[in-house]
Amino acid sequence: MAEVARAADQRRGVPVPWALALGALVLYVWCLPTDVHYGGDCGEMCCSAYTLGVSHPTGYPLYQMLTKLITVLVPLGTIAWRVAFAAALWGALAVGLVTLAVLRITDDPWAAAGAGLLLACDSNFLALSVVSLAYSLNMAILALLVLAHARYERTEDVRWVNVIGLTYGLGAVHHVTLGLNAPASLLFFIIVLARRGPDGRRRLARLPGLAARAACFGAPVLALYAYEPLRSALHPAMCWGHTETWAGFKAHLTASMYHSNLATITPALARRFALNNLDVLSYDQGWGVALVAVACAAPFLSRVTGRARPSGAWLAFCLASIAVNLNFAAHYDVGNRINYALPVHLMAAVLAGVGLAAGRTWCRSLVGVPASPLRFELTLALPVALLPFLPTPWLGDGPLPRALHWGSMRGNEHASRQIDAILDDLPTGATLVSALDELTNAFWYREIIDGRRHDVHLVQQAFIDKDDEQARLFGHIDAALANGPVFLDFWLPYLGERYGFVMHNATCRVFPLGAEPPLELGPSAAAPGVRLPDCPDWTLLSARLTSPVPGDRADSGLPGVKMRVLGAVHATLAAARGQDQAYDLLTLSMEEGTDKWLAGKAPSPTAVLNESTGQVERWWVTRWPLHLAAPVEDRDLLATLTVAIPLWAPERTIAGRHEMRLGVVARDDARWPRLSGDVRAAREATVPVGAFSILYR
Repeated sequence: MAEVARAADQRRGVPVPWALALGALVLYVWCLPTDVHYGGDCGEMCCSAYTLGVSHPTGYPLYQMLTKLITVLVPLGTIAWRVAFAAALWGALAVGLVTLAVLRITDDPWAAAGAGLLLACDSNFLALSVVSLAYSLNMAILALLVLAHARYERTEDVRWVNVIGLTYGLGAVHHVTLGLNAPASLLFFIIVLARRGPDGRRRLARLPGLAARAACFGAPVLALYAYEPLRSALHPAMCWGHTETWAGFKAHLTASMYHSNLATITPALARRFALNNLDVLSYDQGWGVALVAVACAAPFLSRVTGRARPSGAWLAFCLASIAVNLNFAAHYDVGNRINYALPVHLMAAVLAGVGLAAGRTWCRSLVGVPASPLRFELTLALPVALLPFLPTPWLGDGPLPRALHWGSMRGNEHASRQIDAILDDLPTGATLVSALDELTNAFWYREIIDGRRHDVHLVQQAFIDKDDEQARLFGHIDAALANGPVFLDFWLPYLGERYGFVMHNATCRVFPLGAEPPLELGPSAAAPGVRLPDCPDWTLLSARLTSPVPGDRADSGLPGVKMRVLGAVHATLAAARGQDQAYDLLTLSMEEGTDKWLAGKAPSPTAVLNESTGQVERWWVTRWPLHLAAPVEDRDLLATLTVAIPLWAPERTIAGRHEMRLGVVARDDARWPRLSGDVRAAREATVPVGAFSILYR
């Protein structure tokens, strides 16, 4: 009778996974970008899917074919929107499969719904399900793996072993990191086989046969990798590497170019990255982390309450998967480790569902409700329905509002606007040297998919930190200068030692050092000729925003925040020579409209925080040393001083128009800590000298 009742409960809960999957799909489609967008390799993945090409290692053949099929079957929107829609489809499928798996594990539709909601509203899961990347498909395959394990535990039907093998095969031809979950699967099977009565040791002897069976169903899928050499031999418009050769195919298949990124950081950094990823998980899933703790405590608490406890196999499977994937993400030295920590988020959602089911069971036992009447069920269900909105004490808002704030790409046109501004800068036959993958990929999108600017020659120089890489960059620029105008979509201080620059709207034009600039320098600010607020003996005679100047990166006061040099501010100041103090130049850059907010004529701007430091990036304040000649007695004699400082901004600065302001403060001024952190005080100590635009996010 218990089995019949459990089967009836499962049948009643079957609509729940697919309702959640549909709801997630609607949410994700609402968040999709309309055009080529930022997000790592988005432009490249759009081009490779559109042309059925070959992407960067390991090539993602399964992703190319499935996404191409969707772009053909969905005749709506741009290609970028359709490719992002495919990612949304995989993300919604992962939500449905996780919900179904938790339903099969717990027989509790509300617990399953809670797990699905936590995953669907996870900020990073949503963010990677609404862009043109391959990670959501990887999560759908991982969710299928979890479901297959759930079905095998209940039925021990070897057909689910076939599905597990097939799933690992699909992972191998899509994103090889799925194989990191193999130790968790092995541990799961050992526990499941060993726990069934006194003949557990004999049952464990079946393990090699089950592994061989899984391999037989997974190995044939690897034949999909034949797509890469066959397609590369036809020279599609988007083709990474030379996989038509054995050496190129082997390098692509093994991703040898990325091996240097593995375990190249110190153990201390790895620990910090692991803790940061766990902190992000608590940020993304809120109260779900508490439910994970409940799931981990369930075996102990079940002895106290006398209720049935959840399977220890699931606890071991999820925790082992979390440990292995988190270890990989912490040791893989790439820009955004959260992509590789997504399996941790998925497994945490599964554990949270198990913990929610255990918590509901304990609540029923504590109040003595034997049959769970409707009123009691609805009371327990209310927190589940509110999980996406429940604020957590350490964050202040719920997962869904945070996900929509941080992850949604709806209306996000930063990349498309920036690449269009870059292309508008380039004359016919120009060479564009790009060092930012996202802009390079966006250029490929405009050229391959939109058919624009085939006259522009693109040179990608992705790595320019080491001496040999810098020498290679110099060679590219020198060769291009011999054939026509050269533009950069970036600037680094050491380039100023070899080349001159002219700032355009979105690029720098390069010319030989010492030669006449081919165009007039950038926009000039009006000469204020005013005395500076905090130092009346100082006068700002003129200021001009111009092209970049050589020099080291400035100390931003934001540790760990990468800065981007946009240009330079040339200012001419006058001071009485009689002064014997040391002075610093105070610079303030702030978003347009901040002055109205400071004056109380506009609402407070939304706080935008740097991911590393929590600093607001709508404005930034710095100071620069001013060097005067030795003082003389005649205070009426003025000294004229011309300074050139880099005009820079944090890489995550708000796009839009920004005002530049200058002032002078005494170096021993006790107010400096307040000036550096209080935009109101910094504004009162400075005067405006010009404005500039930032097009990137």
